[in-house]
Amino acid sequence: MNRREAFLALGAGGLAAAAAGASRAADPTPPAKVADAWPPAILIAEAIRLAEDHVKAERIDTAEHYLSSAQLRTDGKLRWEVRWDGVDRPDRLVKGNWFIIRVGMDKQAGTVHGK
Repeated sequence: MNRREAFLALGAGGLAAAAAGASRAADPTPPAKVADAWPPAILIAEAIRLAEDHVKAERIDTAEHYLSSAQLRTDGKLRWEVRWDGVDRPDRLVKGNWFIIRVGMDKQAGTVHGK
């Protein structure tokens, strides 16, 4: 796992642990409601690739967006949420200037647009 993947998977707080040598072998204990699906069938790097493929297939304009996070969600079923945020510009503040690509463990992707 490289530093970018560790940051996206764990957030800034977990980066130090990842940099100190944490590996996939030291998986955290999963929430009880998804224990039967642990570890995730799709790792973070593949989830990001699938999300990027979905963005291309749906022709979503990312010219003024950046990939800001990828999080593993466990509300009901396990899935990755890969989020793009809009570049903040003083001349154009737009509410809902973000979108999320949800990637399921079946490799299916869907889009959630900002509100």
